[in-house]
Amino acid sequence: MKKLWKTKRNVIIICAIIAALAVGGTSVYAYSNYQEQKKADEQAKKEAEQKVLEEKERQEEINASLESLNGKVVALYKDDALEYPKEDLTWAELEPVLAEVDEFTYKGELSDEQEATYEEISDNLSYIKNMYTVVGNYKKLFDGEQPKVESTETTEAVNAAKEALANLKDVKTVFYEDYTAKLTDAENTMNHMKSVEESVYLVYSKEAAQAVDGVTRDMYNDVLDAVNGLTNETLKVELLGYLAVVDEYITEQEATAASTNSGNNGNSTVDNSGTTEDAVNGNSSNSNSGSGSSDSGSSSSSGSSSGNSSSDGSSDSESGVSSGGTSNSEDSSSSDSGSSKAWNDTSGSESWEVEAGYQGEYSDGGVAYGGQAW
Repeated sequence: MKKLWKTKRNVIIICAIIAALAVGGTSVYAYSNYQEQKKADEQAKKEAEQKVLEEKERQEEINASLESLNGKVVALYKDDALEYPKEDLTWAELEPVLAEVDEFTYKGELSDEQEATYEEISDNLSYIKNMYTVVGNYKKLFDGEQPKVESTETTEAVNAAKEALANLKDVKTVFYEDYTAKLTDAENTMNHMKSVEESVYLVYSKEAAQAVDGVTRDMYNDVLDAVNGLTNETLKVELLGYLAVVDEYITEQEATAASTNSGNNGNSTVDNSGTTEDAVNGNSSNSNSGSGSSDSGSSSSSGSSSGNSSSDGSSDSESGVSSGGTSNSEDSSSSDSGSSKAWNDTSGSESWEVEAGYQGEYSDGGVAYGGQAW
């Protein structure tokens, strides 16, 4: 019995020990598990905090990159108003900024706000690219300060400038209106130069390298005035060279005409010098002198005789012929024994008909006159 009791007691002790060990083991496991979970939670928290920190730093990096990119774009403009490109903007300055915006590293990571900022930067860069195209092509219309003559190059430049300018109509109105007016003025200037050049070729044949037949001094003067008004000195010098040939031609024509007129007037003076001088000196004979007209029924008048006769005062100083010129007298006619003489005043030009069918003409601009038989 005693032995049995001892056995039971041992069993109980053992069971107690086992129970204690089980409880202790469970507690140890629970504690250990708690510690591990705590560490895991702390790690997760730490990782979350790190992620937030990294995201914040990433956002700051993106914002800094956007700010830098925007600064580079703004630097391409004349000022912060962003209405005009900077003076003498070059492609070497523009191209790397275009590439950087196009290849922006953070495109897929942008917040809505950052996305809006990036789009604004891209738009401003697009505007400055169009402005660069407009200004560059506008400059191609000039050689220094003077406008160029219209050519294939200038036509292409105008078209390219207009195409780029159309993209700015609603977004860069100041620039658009300014360069629209400048392009219009440049086109008008080129059209004017072309018109002046064409007017030169109306009086000068470039192919024949000579003046056009029939060109007059008035035509030449009109074209010369137009050429002198050109602002393109190169074209002006070229066209003035052509007009010099025209001027020489006209001068020769004028000299020939003057020589012809001088010869005709000289012949008239010789033929009629006696008549004029006698009339001025009062040496003409009357109808009864026998040298000019006679009572027998014949009277004669010749531009080659030294003293024309006239009846009724038509040959003396009262007839209107005086030294240095003539004054038109009233139409008069006289008949003496069947002979007739007729004068006809036609506003500065007198024609007369005498016996034997002689007719002559007298210009009011001088004392010389003459006539011819018909």
